[in-house]
Amino acid sequence: MNIIIKAHNVKVTDSLKEYALEKIEKMDRYFENIQSITIDLDIESISDESKSNIASATVYASGTVLRARCAASTLYASIDLLHDKLLIQLRRYKGRLKDHKHKSSARTLFEVKTSQSDQSAKVMQDDDTPHMAKKPIDPQEAASILDQESLGFYVFRSSETERICIIYPSENENEFNLIET
Repeated sequence: MNIIIKAHNVKVTDSLKEYALEKIEKMDRYFENIQSITIDLDIESISDESKSNIASATVYASGTVLRARCAASTLYASIDLLHDKLLIQLRRYKGRLKDHKHKSSARTLFEVKTSQSDQSAKVMQDDDTPHMAKKPIDPQEAASILDQESLGFYVFRSSETERICIIYPSENENEFNLIET
């Protein structure tokens, strides 16, 4: 993470610079994909002295740019407020990323149908979705189902090992490949 500290109308002391770096480096704990942070420190001459010291930051993270600006009576206090505000934004962004990943994986719902010709059950949704046996079967039976149904692959629980297996046709005719998890 690259941290840049800029100052306008103020001389940045070593202690102020160390304080800002210490506060901002903690943000890497909450979100690992921060590429760089630019901090701008400024003192504005306004009538309200309690808001004349301003700290603003721009955070460049993977996929987003976050900005925050805080004013307080001292630069140390404005850096504290800035840190808190950026943490809230980072947590919110991280939550959005997390929710987005969960929604896409939970999107697929399967409906169970039982075939009357063979007693194994299979799960079907569309033509491009995987097919799976409901009860444990042996690999030979899975190969015959795969061949009869003309499927690209078939997922089943092996009756021999009780493990999840995937069977798919080989490049050679009448041969199948088996993946056992």
